[in-house]
Amino acid sequence: MDGAFQCRSPILSTTPSLPSIPRPASINLKSERSFGSGRYSNSSGMKLPNSAKMRKKISKEQHSRSNSKNSDRNSPCSALSKTSAEIRRTAWMTGKVLGDDVYEEKKERLLRTSKLKKDLEVYFNVETPSRLAKRTWVESDDDEYDTDLDTDLGMELIIDERTKQIKDDGDFPEYKNLCRKLKTVPNNYFIRHSVDDELTMRHRYLSAKDCQAIGWEVENHLTFKKVDLEDNGLGPKQMIALAEMLLKNKYVTEVNLSNNPMGSFGSHISKIILLNNSHIVKVDLTGNDFGIQGGENFAEVIETNVYLKEIRLGKNKIEDAGAIAIGRALEANVTLEYLDLSWNKIGKQGAAKIATGIKVNSTLKTLILSMNGLGNSGCQVMMEGLRGNEALTTLDLSANRITDAAVDYIIRVLPYHKSLTSLKLSHNQLSAEGAFKILKPLTSKFRKKLSYLELDGTDVNSDLMEVIENLNARRGLVISIKRPPSRRSKTLDQLTRVLSAICRFLIKEGLDIKTVFPDLEKEREESYTTYDIIEIIRNCGEEFNRTQVTELRKICKELRHRTLLLKEFEHVYDLVLTGRDPTAEDPLRTPFAGKRRGGQLVSLPRRDPNEPGQLTLDSVIPGVRFQ
Repeated sequence: MDGAFQCRSPILSTTPSLPSIPRPASINLKSERSFGSGRYSNSSGMKLPNSAKMRKKISKEQHSRSNSKNSDRNSPCSALSKTSAEIRRTAWMTGKVLGDDVYEEKKERLLRTSKLKKDLEVYFNVETPSRLAKRTWVESDDDEYDTDLDTDLGMELIIDERTKQIKDDGDFPEYKNLCRKLKTVPNNYFIRHSVDDELTMRHRYLSAKDCQAIGWEVENHLTFKKVDLEDNGLGPKQMIALAEMLLKNKYVTEVNLSNNPMGSFGSHISKIILLNNSHIVKVDLTGNDFGIQGGENFAEVIETNVYLKEIRLGKNKIEDAGAIAIGRALEANVTLEYLDLSWNKIGKQGAAKIATGIKVNSTLKTLILSMNGLGNSGCQVMMEGLRGNEALTTLDLSANRITDAAVDYIIRVLPYHKSLTSLKLSHNQLSAEGAFKILKPLTSKFRKKLSYLELDGTDVNSDLMEVIENLNARRGLVISIKRPPSRRSKTLDQLTRVLSAICRFLIKEGLDIKTVFPDLEKEREESYTTYDIIEIIRNCGEEFNRTQVTELRKICKELRHRTLLLKEFEHVYDLVLTGRDPTAEDPLRTPFAGKRRGGQLVSLPRRDPNEPGQLTLDSVIPGVRFQ
């Protein structure tokens, strides 16, 4: 060790000699740091740590020592480390360098056979040619020569490209990329139903970005015939996003945007869409809260658009001002066939202008004006408008507060109209006499066009039923009359049903009402609850088992505190005993409600039938039906 200190290098033939370094006299050779030796090397005779935790700790200590600011950079060990680094660099530089041909060959082999093929392609910035590129095209001079090689190769290319696209982005990659760009989630329901003829997406509350992405996809790639976006919370922003799709996609012919909070500005956007399209034929905009401004906007659409055949504007609060504008537009329209203006608060003035419009219009076939409160005056002007119209086939005036006073106006037009086939007058204030007066002219031998008449909610008497049956049998006229609850064939009175069940129980057990109530003649006017009747039956002297008692309690579980007169119970018992159904008779209309007040059962006091004074409506507890 007296001479110059030599450091061994992995490459002996090219290792240069190190310069002599002054060393302290007390240096310990076992702790010397040299290339390939050190504190934790095997050359020192020490065992390497087996624990990963220990190795991590050792490497951390070495790193902290090398980066310490207080270390002496001019120490012999530091100079030795620098020299070792130079040796390593020199050894690498003086080693054997691969030629370009060998390097390219090894790189190609690595790209072809390595499991890290994708990562290596990214690293080398190259793309490995497909296995299909190795195939050669075979050309033949023989025209009759035919081979499947071209077809198979083309199909294989298509399958490979499609598989790669589905693997990378799945179906509709452009739509998904646009959703990613807009920072919104792709709609899986839209993707699943994208190949259908109709797109129906209701109650999903789409945002403006969702509408923008869906609109772009429908505009460029899909061929829906009908788009239904009912109740999706579509406001003006969403309508702006959908506007371009509705304008440019030529396949959409029906649009349903009902029950969305668009407001008056939404009606303006809808007007722009409908004024600039030639493919939308039917549009449903019910319940969008357009207001009076919306009525004026759609009046312009009705007047100008020559492609629209059906438009629904119900529940939009257009009122008389909007109806007047629409009535003027109907005079100029030549294509519209269906118009729905129900639930719009239209009065006499609006009805008068609409009547003027249909008198001139020659294409409108269906007009819906239900739930508007036209009244008798509105009905009068509508009948006057029908006189000059020969195209309208269906007119709906349901729930418009029409009374018997307007019947005269109806019968002047209805039997003689040349095109009207259906008239709806349901839920108006018409009596049985008024309905009979409407039907009477239709019984004449003169041939009528009318085939359907709706009078739901109208009271019915025997004369009216006779006329209805006669018209149905002789002329085939369908007349719809749904009776009100008090006139139905089966009553909905729960008290009658409970009393019927109690009476059937008595007959089943062989008990007579006089056995249960010995003083029936004297107690006819006494008031009882259904629970009291059950207790009297239990204590009438007959023995009942547990099952029978449970059955009795189930009968009056819901109406155990309902109060009635004993004579009413006797009446129901007689009907059941004779085999008749009490629910098919008139319901019980008792003035006793049996309501609870302050936790106590309240009943009206019993009255002596011989006592002067009759029971009046003022003495009846509210909510009780009275006859």
